Order: sequence, then structure tokens, then C-alpha cells
Amino acid sequence: MEREKLRAAVEADVITADQATRLEAMFRTTDGESSEGEPLRFLSNLNDVFLSIGIVILFGGLAAAFSILAFGQVSFGQYAPMISIPLALTAWACSEYFCARRKMLLPSIVLCIIWTICVGVSVFAILSWSVFQENGSALAASVFTNSSNDDVIDAIISESRSTVIFAFLGAALGTLGFYLRFRLPFSLFLTAACLVAVALILSAGFVTLLVCGLISLGLAIWFDSMDPERATRLSDNGFWLHVAAAPLLVYGIRGLIEINFGSGSAMVHIGLVSVLAVLAVLSLALNRRALIISGLVTFGWAIWNLFQTFGDGILIKVAGPLLVVGALIVLLGSGWKTVRRALLTGFPKQGAMARVFPPEA
Repeated sequence: MEREKLRAAVEADVITADQATRLEAMFRTTDGESSEGEPLRFLSNLNDVFLSIGIVILFGGLAAAFSILAFGQVSFGQYAPMISIPLALTAWACSEYFCARRKMLLPSIVLCIIWTICVGVSVFAILSWSVFQENGSALAASVFTNSSNDDVIDAIISESRSTVIFAFLGAALGTLGFYLRFRLPFSLFLTAACLVAVALILSAGFVTLLVCGLISLGLAIWFDSMDPERATRLSDNGFWLHVAAAPLLVYGIRGLIEINFGSGSAMVHIGLVSVLAVLAVLSLALNRRALIISGLVTFGWAIWNLFQTFGDGILIKVAGPLLVVGALIVLLGSGWKTVRRALLTGFPKQGAMARVFPPEA
């Protein structure tokens, strides 16, 4: 039986989440499939890829057509709302078919991305047009008269910053509306990305990255705790928020370590390996590979630099980090359930803690 049908049955209260999990395990065993892996629910089949490519090409053609109809040539620099608003409406209409009716995951993700970009561009274009209407004549006068007009320039910069913030907020509201209408978990990832962009504009820094990552991780764990069996859409919501949280945590902590110890210091690499090891343990406890996968590049980079700093021969410096990283990945990938079972020894099997850190059977 297809996983989507089981999830639909759970959401319709036909069967319980526990029954769905046991049915899925039974069918996997019958079909000879492995139950080790965490399912990726954004691709059903190759037709989704084929259709998604077609959607991207189609919307590229629509953007050119709207541009030509608006002002006679292919140009995206003028009258952007005349292009982005019709594109946004078209993306929503297509989502009604591909997402609401057909339940096609990858095409729905592509349409959600197009919708989000078009909403953000529309808000920015409308607001920035009013900014230049208010200050454009004074700025032009200062240019033609070769006179300094710092007040006007400062006003435009200040208002433009606000315009960018409102554009990202508009995009975030657009993706949230997309989620409320179509219940597409990926739209929460885009909502988080837009809100992080706003936070960084207001207060750029590694502390902001770290705080945003912790908030996203907390929301992801909250969704996971409501579906410890990973049988409903709530689990998918948690997955995409984990994907959003992981790079924010990794690069936020990495930046703070570099500020305290200096870029390139051996302590930076030791600190990074330690932090990533903690994230790996957390990933195991939560039964979420997203935190580990997103930190693999940084982990590999840190291990490589450690071997370059403390290694003694070319064999150790080149082969050593590759062997260490590769062995860890293979061991975790092949023995994920065994390691989790050992890690969660002594953890309660029921209650709130068990919902956050689901036990292995």
C-alpha cells in the first residue's frame, strides 16, 4: 500500500498513527524494502521531475510574454508588478490543480517557490515605486545641478531598507497563506527563510543566525512530538523546519567560534567538530538525519583542517580525513537503529519525553 494512502487514512481518522506505522512496516517487509531510512516525501516518481522542468520553462515563457505585453520588449526592470502579479496568480491557479487536486509533491514545491518569489517581488516593486515617486525628483535635481543632497539619499536608503523588509514579510505571509490553503510542508521552510532574512536585515550577525536556528529547531521538535510515529503531515512539517534550522545552527555557532578564537585557529576546528558531534547525537536522539546531513560539509572541512594541522605525512593529511569522515557516515548509515537503541537506553518509553525522542522497537 502506498504511504500517501496510509497517511490520508490517518488524517481522516480511519486508522490510528500506530496502526499506519505497523501497516507500513508490514508492507515494507513483504515487498523486501528496508525500513532503516527516513523517507523523503517530496518526490513520488520521475514524472514529477519531468513535470517540474516543464513548469519552470512554462513560467519563464509566461514572464517573457507578460513583459512583452506590458511594454513591448522582454525587460524585468520596469513595471515588475505587471509581470510578477500575473505570474503569482497563475502559480496559485496551477497549485489548485497540481497541489490541492493531484497531490503532486515536487511540482507543488516548484509552484510554491514561484509563488513566493512573485509575491516578494510584487511587494518590493510596488513599495519601491512609491519611494522613487516621493524622492526621485529631488535626487534627479541634485544630480543635474551637481549639488550634494545627502538627506534625500539617506531617506531613499532608509526607505529602501524598509521596502526590502516589507517585501520579505510579504513573501513570508504569502508562503504561510500557501500552507494554510494547500498544507504543503515545504512552504514552512520558505516561510522560515523569509523571516530569517528579515531578522538578518534588522540585526545582522552570527547571534541572529543562532537564535533563528534555535527557534526553527524548537518548532521542528514540536511538530515531531505531535507525530512520533512519523505517519502524518506533521512529521513532514518538522522535517522541513529541521532542514531550515540545521545550517543556521551550524554557521551561527561556527561564526561565534571564529570570533572568539580567530579564523583559521586550530581551536576553531576542534570547537566545530565538538559542536557537530553534539548535533549528531541530537539527530540520533530525535531520529532526524537532516541535522547531520546539513553539517556534513562543515564537518568534513573541520576534520580536514585538523589533519592538516596535526598530521605528519601526506598519507595522513590526505587519506586520514577521508577515511574518518567516510567511516563515520557508513557506520551511522548502516547502524542508525542500533546506535539509537544504545543511545536511548534508560529513556522513558512513554510520555512527553518519548514523543520528543521516540524509542526504537
